[in-house]
Amino acid sequence: MIALAVQAVVVNVAFVLLGLGALAVEPWTARVFILAVFGEIAALVLLVVKYLFTPSGDTILKYLDERKPKER
Repeated sequence: MIALAVQAVVVNVAFVLLGLGALAVEPWTARVFILAVFGEIAALVLLVVKYLFTPSGDTILKYLDERKPKER
């Protein structure tokens, strides 16, 4: 998580430096860099949320299935 925060700060600083004209690169290079970093951050956050936390929906459905009255 710290690495993601550092990466977000770096891309934001680069974006500001590009806007101020202090950093000169080709426009397509800046676009690709910024989009790639934010895409990577979004993908890593998705993976962390998907695999680190247990889905609560499954737990609720199992609980409801156990509490359901048995058919005769």
